[in-house]
Amino acid sequence: MEPVSFGQLPVDILNHIIDQLERPELVSLSRASKWTRALTTRALWEAIRIPAMNNEEGRPLGLRPRDICLPNPIAPTRLRLYDYLADLDDPSCVHSRDSYRSWRNRPRSQSRDPLVPLVNDAISVLKQLEVNSLDSFSWHTGTCLPAEIFGEQGILSLQQSSLQSLSIISSSACQRLSSINLSNFESLRSLSWSDASPYNLEALATAIQINASQLETLKVNFINWPRLWYIVEESDEPFLRLNEIEDHDELWICEGTYFEDEILGQMRNPLQPMFPVLRSLALTQVHLSDRTILTLNIGALESLTIRWCDEWVDFLRSLVELRVPLDLDHFELQAANHGWDGGHHALLARFIESLSGPKSLSLGQLGTHSSHGVWNRLVQHRKSIRRVVHQLNTKVLFDGSSSIQAEHLTGEDWDAMRREPFGKTRSRISSRWNF
Repeated sequence: MEPVSFGQLPVDILNHIIDQLERPELVSLSRASKWTRALTTRALWEAIRIPAMNNEEGRPLGLRPRDICLPNPIAPTRLRLYDYLADLDDPSCVHSRDSYRSWRNRPRSQSRDPLVPLVNDAISVLKQLEVNSLDSFSWHTGTCLPAEIFGEQGILSLQQSSLQSLSIISSSACQRLSSINLSNFESLRSLSWSDASPYNLEALATAIQINASQLETLKVNFINWPRLWYIVEESDEPFLRLNEIEDHDELWICEGTYFEDEILGQMRNPLQPMFPVLRSLALTQVHLSDRTILTLNIGALESLTIRWCDEWVDFLRSLVELRVPLDLDHFELQAANHGWDGGHHALLARFIESLSGPKSLSLGQLGTHSSHGVWNRLVQHRKSIRRVVHQLNTKVLFDGSSSIQAEHLTGEDWDAMRREPFGKTRSRISSRWNF
């Protein structure tokens, strides 16, 4: 058989090869000739990531001029606008409490909304795309959500309503009330939202409930649950309005079953599973309850992540006692906001024992209480497990005022925990320890 040059291959085979290449390889190939540049353009521009420019305070000002004009013709399917978010305690939103008040007090001639340049630049990029050409859109700027993009008449809602994936990193510190409406997005299979403001909870609830029947991935991160919002006792509305909390310095969450009742909509569909095809669930700083198990169809999940969620102990205990069949490939538990004791380890050991063939486990605990029981259960899954991360924290997260010393572990304990617990399977296991 005579050798065939790269250029002689059929177009469908060429496209298949291009789809298998990583981005650095695509860039190198695109520089080889005009022909290879044309060949790789589609793959190179299929996913676009555009960083925001920041001012001296580290807040996004807009996009770089060279990033606003997209090459023509291209048809990207994934677009991500992002900022380099490093410190969640210093929100990048220009409408955070202090910044917003100082901005409102400026002379009228200087009172232009500082978020306008970023919004206008983002709209300029979106206008260059064909209608419903995007499969995925990410707004990772750490700012509020502008109505010009996310409102009912926003450009994203009107021109890209067929999105299958929507990912948002906003700011709960934002003090600007805007009309956000995600009801046009009825085809989402993946939804991720971090740090929603009190004024966006209704939009979050709408997006989840409208797409519940086809959602495969759901990630909700409230960042700091205890300070998320404050419900006025006299209010009949489940969500807040600006004038109800403007003068409050601290916002406190209404605990209990708010997440299930209002965000997931269980109040309107009591005790009915709502997510028949959900496979990946990640909840951070969400108040869990027993009803979460039924509502989210936990037994059908392939990946479950629980990070710093209140009532996680009762949640896991209910899973064990109800004998919910769990066929998880990945399980992550970060519970570093309360000290652990023997009871926590015993419960976690029982939960791990109930899993069927996990491949990846990530466990984070506060304190250094001996966890031999947990590791003994992990050994039972040595044929399936590929990666284990066990993180021991000595600082209380979201507080930092207290620490826990390693007084519970003897020298022999440390040696035992550092030894490979899986015997001859070491070559297949990746483990990490953080102290």
